[in-house]
Amino acid sequence: MTKATHTSGPWNLERETEREIDRRGNTVIVETCDSWKISVEPDHPNGALRLATIPNRDSQDAANAALIASAPELLAALEQMLKEHDIITDNDPSVRRGDDRWPNSAKKARDAIAKARGQ
Repeated sequence: MTKATHTSGPWNLERETEREIDRRGNTVIVETCDSWKISVEPDHPNGALRLATIPNRDSQDAANAALIASAPELLAALEQMLKEHDIITDNDPSVRRGDDRWPNSAKKARDAIAKARGQ
């Protein structure tokens, strides 16, 4: 596996009803909105950072925002599962004879990891 180049997790998901759009001296200008903010905390190595804003038009937008926010954990879990799969298949004599029961799943996992890493 290649080293991650995305912003490390966890990523937070928060519903926004207003957001800051400008600061002028001591005056903060905000606008009303209805969206999902995906971000990392201020104590993150990169500092506080907004990663994405997803409009909140319907339940599909909410589901998309939740899926995106869970991406770092999903990627880590898939990499761990594939690592364990490789350990099992490397040590199982029946698999060395071509009896891998999950070859399509392992390929799909490798493809998904490559896509997530922009490869």
